[in-house]
Amino acid sequence: MLISHTVATVGLLMIGALAVGAALWGGVDVRDALTNILACRPAALDTSAFWLVGAIGIAFFPLLSVTRSEWFHKLVLAAAVIAFVGLPITTFFALDWVRGDRGYVAVTGTWSLLNWNAVELQAPDCPQ
Repeated sequence: MLISHTVATVGLLMIGALAVGAALWGGVDVRDALTNILACRPAALDTSAFWLVGAIGIAFFPLLSVTRSEWFHKLVLAAAVIAFVGLPITTFFALDWVRGDRGYVAVTGTWSLLNWNAVELQAPDCPQ
């Protein structure tokens, strides 16, 4: 049995809202780490926060209900994939550049985009 267009749209909107919430959660974690690094304080971050930022790409899915145009669907899915992969990579490298510039090193955990774990960062030159 197929579901109606309205039910499908509502379902996609609910999933999109959850994705926006996840992206905000990851963004707040990254922002807090960046704030601590810029203030020369120890910073803690779960590296999965970078991928949560990319969850905003899932929020594009409700746009699929706008039209049945195959071209539009391809465009929406391409934008979702670019956001889902591109935002985490961009966010990681931006924070990595600031981290390296300030001399921060990982005290616990592994600083990596693909290794989801908690990382504590400290700078040798900053007062602890």
